Amino acid sequence: MEVLTDSFSKENFIVNVQFGKLYCGKTRDAQELTVKIWGLPPDEVCTIALCNDTIVDRLEGELSVLTNPDLGNHPNLVKLIGYCCEDQGSHYGVVYNVRSKDSLLNLIEKDDFTWTQRMQAALGVARVLEHLHERNYLVCNVHPAHVILDQDSNPVFLDFSLQPDRTIA
Repeated sequence: MEVLTDSFSKENFIVNVQFGKLYCGKTRDAQELTVKIWGLPPDEVCTIALCNDTIVDRLEGELSVLTNPDLGNHPNLVKLIGYCCEDQGSHYGVVYNVRSKDSLLNLIEKDDFTWTQRMQAALGVARVLEHLHERNYLVCNVHPAHVILDQDSNPVFLDFSLQPDRTIA
């Protein structure tokens, strides 16, 4: 993951998400992608076992959604390339097949994010929520940091996990 993100360079950083950070990345053959590094918010204090359990549960939930052909087959839902666990389970990462322009959170604050682009983003988020709700999944904690726009300005929903009660938080 370090190679993909140029050592997690500041230039490749996109946004902080609920349980980690998003980075732009690139493979050796120049395929652009997005990398999420799982971690705890900097002000959260807990024992390492509890933290790992929480992260593992969320990672497993996200993987179950993204590998489910019925759920993961939506143009506004991120596509999984792969994931990894390093350093005896203390570092987790996920690689997505999306060329990130920026997060919706960052773009909302910019003057060049037009009303047309805002409406396109809102419509894309509504479509993916409808897709998940039609399959009886309830989505919680929808936040602009959890939506990125790809290079073609299409919104892509990417930060969530599947809870045992079929709730995506």
